[in-house]
Amino acid sequence: MPKFLALAFERAHPAPQSYVDAHQVWCGFCETAIEDRAKGLQLKYCNHHIHKACLEDVFREKNECPVCKEKLTKGYDVCTALPKAKVNKVIQKKKQVDKEVNDILARTKAQ
Repeated sequence: MPKFLALAFERAHPAPQSYVDAHQVWCGFCETAIEDRAKGLQLKYCNHHIHKACLEDVFREKNECPVCKEKLTKGYDVCTALPKAKVNKVIQKKKQVDKEVNDILARTKAQ
């Protein structure tokens, strides 16, 4: 998931040349240097920086920059408040089959 989240975020908010050319850049979440610019992002609304690997953790905590508390993405809160889609029928069937198999295995071990 983090790989795809970072990719989507980067496509929606491409880094400016100033980020790529910066002498030294620090992650606002883990507070370590971002040595390889390809492994980091510049946040759109506040221009702070973050590792792509740290992005998922930031979204888990809150939808805001860990440095200045600016919202990372506008509309994210609305999207997360939407009701979740029903579980796919294939996934439901797989879970049911897995449960039945586990029950059978448990019974055979008990005998």
